[in-house]
Amino acid sequence: MTEGRAARNPRPWSPEDVCHLAEWAGTRTVEAMAWTLGKTPEQVDNAAFLLDLDTAMKCPDLEWCVECAAWRTQLNAEGRCPVCRLRASIDAEAARIADAISSLTPEQRTAFDATESGRGQKTKREPYPPRPSARTPTEADARHAVAVEEWETAYLQREYNALKSRLKRVRRANGTNPRAKKPEEG
Repeated sequence: MTEGRAARNPRPWSPEDVCHLAEWAGTRTVEAMAWTLGKTPEQVDNAAFLLDLDTAMKCPDLEWCVECAAWRTQLNAEGRCPVCRLRASIDAEAARIADAISSLTPEQRTAFDATESGRGQKTKREPYPPRPSARTPTEADARHAVAVEEWETAYLQREYNALKSRLKRVRRANGTNPRAKKPEEG
């Protein structure tokens, strides 16, 4: 729709358009810049060429995760990043724990709560953001995005593992652990 309007009614480049193009070159796709500026991708490419601007993305190895609204190193076929997948697993595990806890008798629940209160884990600090050197994203910003993703993944993996262990303890207290070996009848 924007391409048709821009092709039918080409308006001249304003100084603001040129400033935006210079600021966004290399940090946004040509299509995104064209849509925002009301130009065609060809017009954006031509203007960038005339201004000697590099429109190639500086960080092509990062992909945008729509679910968590962050730059990520990889997305699966459904478009979900590892962080979003871990969050979904944590939610499912928490629901299983709630079901298992609700099936405990009051005596089992009291004994279980007494042993659970002292449990905890140490967590590493989130990576510090890079010092701002310019208004546009840089390679330092990309490295920071990767570091934050690694930190989030490790943090959520620890949380998920803790929930799995908690579910195992709840099931053991209830006597319903599906992986426990059944006593041999004989």
